[in-house]
Amino acid sequence: MSLFSPYFQISEQNILSRGIEKNGHEYIVYYNNKSVNVNTDFKSIGKNRYKCCIYYSRKLCDTISDLEKITKEEIERQAYGSWMDGAR
Repeated sequence: MSLFSPYFQISEQNILSRGIEKNGHEYIVYYNNKSVNVNTDFKSIGKNRYKCCIYYSRKLCDTISDLEKITKEEIERQAYGSWMDGAR
């Protein structure tokens, strides 16, 4: 039995934005103290906590200030890509 879990938790305060990309996949953009990422497989597990699958996450940039340079269209492209990565 493996001790590795493909799931991690984040708090609501780490979520920077939310959206739905053009193919209907809901996504969150979050900061994890190392980078800004997008995730398309997450669910609420209690007050202000979310469980996310690592296979559905993609790095967007290094810092929150870098996120301001990324267009909504690029975020949505990366969100769709994260969905496809996880679906493999």
